[in-house]
Amino acid sequence: MLVSVPELSDAHPLTSDVVRAGFPSMMKMTSRGTGWTELEYVVQPDFGGSLPLWLTRSGLGSALAYVTEIQAHFLSLRRLNQWDEEDGRAVGEILVVKTDAEKYREKGETLVEARVRGLMEKHKGLRELGEEHEWFSVLLAKVVANKLRPAGDVRAALHNMSARRAKVIGGAMASCIAANLTAPAAVDEWILRYPAMGELEREYVWFRPMLNTVAQRLLESVSWGLKMRLYTGAGLSTLDLITDLFMVYTYATTGKALTALSLATMVGLCQLMQLLLVFLQTRKGPRRVMLNEVLVVMSGIAPGIHAMRVAQGAKMREHALIEPEMELTITRCCEMALESVPGSLLQVIALMRSLQEGEKLSKAALGSIIVSALTTGFTAATISFDFDVSPSRRRDEPGYYGYIPDAASSRTLIFCCMIFNGTLLLLVRSVSLALLAMVGWRWVLAYLASDMGLYFVYRMVRRDFLHWFPLEGLTSVGVSVIERLLVKVLVDFTGVLHLRGPAEMGGAAFTLNIIMSFAASFVATHVYYEADMEEDVRVMVEGDAWAIVGGLSAGWLCCFAGFLLLMKRSYWSTLVSTQTTFGYVRGKFLKEDDEHKSKVFKYSKRLWAPIRDDVKAWTMENWERWEEEKPAWFTEEWEKLMDDDMIPGGRISSDEQQTSGRMFLNLLSQKFKVVPVIHLDNSN
Repeated sequence: MLVSVPELSDAHPLTSDVVRAGFPSMMKMTSRGTGWTELEYVVQPDFGGSLPLWLTRSGLGSALAYVTEIQAHFLSLRRLNQWDEEDGRAVGEILVVKTDAEKYREKGETLVEARVRGLMEKHKGLRELGEEHEWFSVLLAKVVANKLRPAGDVRAALHNMSARRAKVIGGAMASCIAANLTAPAAVDEWILRYPAMGELEREYVWFRPMLNTVAQRLLESVSWGLKMRLYTGAGLSTLDLITDLFMVYTYATTGKALTALSLATMVGLCQLMQLLLVFLQTRKGPRRVMLNEVLVVMSGIAPGIHAMRVAQGAKMREHALIEPEMELTITRCCEMALESVPGSLLQVIALMRSLQEGEKLSKAALGSIIVSALTTGFTAATISFDFDVSPSRRRDEPGYYGYIPDAASSRTLIFCCMIFNGTLLLLVRSVSLALLAMVGWRWVLAYLASDMGLYFVYRMVRRDFLHWFPLEGLTSVGVSVIERLLVKVLVDFTGVLHLRGPAEMGGAAFTLNIIMSFAASFVATHVYYEADMEEDVRVMVEGDAWAIVGGLSAGWLCCFAGFLLLMKRSYWSTLVSTQTTFGYVRGKFLKEDDEHKSKVFKYSKRLWAPIRDDVKAWTMENWERWEEEKPAWFTEEWEKLMDDDMIPGGRISSDEQQTSGRMFLNLLSQKFKVVPVIHLDNSN
């Protein structure tokens, strides 16, 4: 450990007219085995006063770049056959940083091409790779350049690659980054699209980690990257909230108080559910984090913030209940189930009421309904698409994720089918329920109550009602009731395909629910025209109503048939699966590798209570080996999910941790005779 602190010097005494700055630092080097040293570098700038944040950051950037220079130097000495995943990530970081080589670019070279050429010449491993594949520098330069252009189709194998083909393949990375929520998903699509890149990945273990790092840095830097995702998500959410509040005001001032109250209740429930999620996510953490998240929700930009976190690859925060990707999904689902879906239904009812009162068809109102339905369908499709193309989920659960085809054209078509599936389902359900509401609200309430009650009974009979969230007691019951209610509404009105999973709706229940939703739509239309009503008060003639409901249903059927034909047929079985949540969790623990087994702890304890003894025996037998090997999933956060009796020797108390921390600080002070720059407290 090297510790550096500022000292006073007689040659440069303190003066009243000059501010003295200090820059204490510490570098800790830890051996991690043959050929590996972990380096940690901590700096604590004290400029002796207040400075603009941008100036402070610029100084920190140059200081922390010191570590990158050290890493780059030692990496440049390693041969290609010594590279592993960490080397790939390191090369990825180096590729996106400007270098001195750009100052000496050759005629006709771009800055990025000069940078890549300089790195290929300097790094022994890259130089060896360039000698084996002469086109590799062209590929890297096009990837790092990150210019959006139409992606070409290159089906050539690795041994048939050329500089021209490498240029086309490398240039396609930008479009993949723009089309996916996360960098790993973009890289996965890119590798699956081009066979030669798949061969490179199988040959070099560092290839994908390098590309993941490059794609992540590019996503953060380009204008259509993280900022676009943040501004688009936040903008749409805020605009949706503003338009809803405007409609509440419009209805309230035009004598439609009940409609205004209904819409305001929907908006309030959506906000309330998001605040409940904030409470569950932050209840065990610092209060300032909870306050910050509450402000995000109340401002209406929560979906945009959550989307940016997922795109950044943010990890699950300490004390959180679920990971960022799931938090984003639940936020989107709350907006759809409590605001978009009932809002669309309310707009259709309001339109029919105006027609019943003899008013002309409002094209603006009709357009608003269609746009709202398309937006909801797009959100529903995005949820399912983002989950399925996630490389980590495809790797961990190949039997469930991976139904979306690998070809770019097929992906575009299946995504369009998913959008129209959700849009048409929402429209046909809204029209049919609006017709039923015209007969009387008691018909609507009776149908919804009986339909929801039947679903709840089904879950209880299968002993699969409580949700998988790691909650216990009454909290688990309350959250499960809300979650099952939201999932049922979403499947009924939008058909979110992700919810066919055994831990949510279940495949067989999902398919049956869709069939029953369309059947109910035809029954509702029949009830409307069989009801004892004056013909002159009906919204439309019977033939027109059947044409609308039948046409929307036929359109959905065609889109869904197209979806089935495009998806990988091995996944058709997931639409009729009867697996329960317990069977799903138990299946994870029965996998051979420890990483899959470790995931049982993120589910509620009651789900794996029948196999608790087996889980305990597994942890007790392997704990010592994990402490030596340090697998990536073996973290303090994972350990906190376990009961004390599952940890050999029990859990170290916080008092013991504080005592150990003070002993370490005292030892540092005596050894170096300086004030330590490490601070230990209850939180770390």
